[in-house]
Amino acid sequence: GDEIFIFGFSRGAFTARSLAGLIGLCGLLKPPYLGHPLQDDIAKIASSDLSTEAKRTKISTLDIEAHKDVPIECVGVWDTVGSLGIPGDWGRLVIPKNYHFHDVQLGSNVRVALHAMAIDEKRSAFSPTLWVKKKGAKLPDKQIVEQVWFPGVHSNVGGSYDDCRLSDITLDWMAKRVTKHTGLKLDNPSLKARLSPAIDGRGYESRTKMYFSSHAYPYQRLINQIAPEEKTLLDKLRLKCPKFDRRNIIPAGLETINEAIHVSALERWNISTGVLHDNSSEGSLERVLYRPPNLNAVFRAHYAGTHTPNIINWSGATMRKDIPWPGQSTLE
Repeated sequence: GDEIFIFGFSRGAFTARSLAGLIGLCGLLKPPYLGHPLQDDIAKIASSDLSTEAKRTKISTLDIEAHKDVPIECVGVWDTVGSLGIPGDWGRLVIPKNYHFHDVQLGSNVRVALHAMAIDEKRSAFSPTLWVKKKGAKLPDKQIVEQVWFPGVHSNVGGSYDDCRLSDITLDWMAKRVTKHTGLKLDNPSLKARLSPAIDGRGYESRTKMYFSSHAYPYQRLINQIAPEEKTLLDKLRLKCPKFDRRNIIPAGLETINEAIHVSALERWNISTGVLHDNSSEGSLERVLYRPPNLNAVFRAHYAGTHTPNIINWSGATMRKDIPWPGQSTLE
């Protein structure tokens, strides 16, 4: 029979995950039940004053005939941002509350879940939304979840910049993992001929003038929930004012699922001559060493023996040896 694959980047990643959640909640309608009457019923429930959980329960128990427990073979996403797929704080201000019941977490009906995430994004409007689970909880039997951090900002990972060498790394990873874990047939020779993944791809400054506040107070994307050292007044402010800490801190009782770092991030760090990177919102270039603070914090934790992250090789497998850890003298 048919299989369902859902892919998306950024707001499209939110849409992909939301669609997977909707299918998990309601199933797929049979033809006689398609159309506006049902759409109107769901809209009324969504706009009601019921709690989020009550809305989901009511929608799931509508008197309709549908295919229930619909399996989704794969959800593949690049850098899901915000809980609503809308720029962070602005989204919460302008989006009606009836949209807040969307479920973007991982359902048991999804067999393979793949998420590529940007290490270097500093805009608070683009806070990452990782898949999480209750602490200590096991994944459903045979479910595969991979969430991998890659070098670059939001569109270095999801694509759209002229220099696509960094985004080609994530596309290469996604194609390889989908091919390995599912029966989806890709034209890999054709794809390979069009890709030019490289660790020295140009780094872009995504904080244009529109995101001026993120220059003064940048967002910190935490990898494995490891925070950089408190060196500045702003770092201390993050601790004193948790509501404005601009970090992807997971709520108590939850943990992220299968985070890992792609080896390209380590290899990029180890380029002693540096990489080309924007040094301003106007896009002027300079050659700099690749030293993201969140990655630096992870390397420090590794050498301190408090946490060693999983490192993923170019095939997507977890590395057990020959990991190119940066020298301790390069850490900040």
